Amino acid sequence: MEHGTEYAIYEERPSGRKFALELVRDENGEPTRIINSKGGWDFFKETFDKNRSGEEEVFTEIKFVPEGEYPLAVAETWETDPDTLTFGFIGPDGTAYGCDFMDHAELLDHLVHELGLEERFNEEDAAKIACPYVENPHLVADDYLAAAGFIKITRPSLFDSGMRDTFYACKFPDEDCEDLLKNVIIRTRPTEAQKATLKRYGYWDKDLYKVWRNLNDPLSI
Repeated sequence: MEHGTEYAIYEERPSGRKFALELVRDENGEPTRIINSKGGWDFFKETFDKNRSGEEEVFTEIKFVPEGEYPLAVAETWETDPDTLTFGFIGPDGTAYGCDFMDHAELLDHLVHELGLEERFNEEDAAKIACPYVENPHLVADDYLAAAGFIKITRPSLFDSGMRDTFYACKFPDEDCEDLLKNVIIRTRPTEAQKATLKRYGYWDKDLYKVWRNLNDPLSI
């Protein structure tokens, strides 16, 4: 018998984005509970109340997923080329992947898996791009995306404090703070497509950047 997990698939309407929750059945085989990726659970239901974006969340199907696979594709789960990019990643082809501030780890793991980056890069390859004085297991997945040329859009945090030589720090206008500092982490030379995407989202103003790459080697913009 193939090992795997059953998921209840829900769709946010009208946006069409989907999310998957692990499904638990009772002794009679009836769906009883749903569990999210962080361990929180609820009783199985066909619809949820409107989410914070004002969208309905509607159950669509039950899907069996083999062990080691994801229940949904990146494009089904995450916003690609959203209207605004507050947090997320930009791929070498210029595609933007949006997420919430706390969802970077989930999104990057999903991207690493779907793009097959575990097979393309090993830890030695990733270490070539990593800041040598930062040690954090979570950085390995981050390094895979960096080695593949992805740019990360995030908020300044203690997590980034050891990476001062590897990102552009950008100030940009925000609804809540007119002078909010934002980190645009660029650890490989940006492609022309990435530059165009950064400009489109308002992250490319050379007067607002302080630039280093690794050991203070200036990265021209």
